[in-house]
Amino acid sequence: MSEDQLIHKQRNWIGTVVTIVFVVLIGAFVWRVVYYTKQIKSGGFDSSVYDFTKSYTTLAKLASQPVKDGSINVVTKDNPSLGNENAQITIVEFADFGCQYSKDASFILRSFAKEHPDTIRLIYRDFPLVELHPLAQKASEAASCAD
Repeated sequence: MSEDQLIHKQRNWIGTVVTIVFVVLIGAFVWRVVYYTKQIKSGGFDSSVYDFTKSYTTLAKLASQPVKDGSINVVTKDNPSLGNENAQITIVEFADFGCQYSKDASFILRSFAKEHPDTIRLIYRDFPLVELHPLAQKASEAASCAD
């Protein structure tokens, strides 16, 4: 056997092995899809078994715990606010200085509160999500100092 034939034979074996592995993986995927589809249709699928994310972070763990019935007063006197203290509408904004969505919402809420200073009061509350934005806690502390 020549060297070219030997290399060609080795490549054929590698191609065959890769193809078999690929077919087995595709077969396993199709089997799982069919299995879970049958479970969902029969009502035997329990999604709580797969909800493992609740134990990853402190915030997620706190968020998964139910709040006791009754009203919770989130309006405070010591947080920065815009508008009349006796306004008909009070908006309490919980925001994170590291979050782009909080930043965008804050500009909109502040402009809205400035347009209606007699009827709307906007209160800002810190809610740093340190798991997502590691510098948010320090930014929150600095903002509290600056008021």
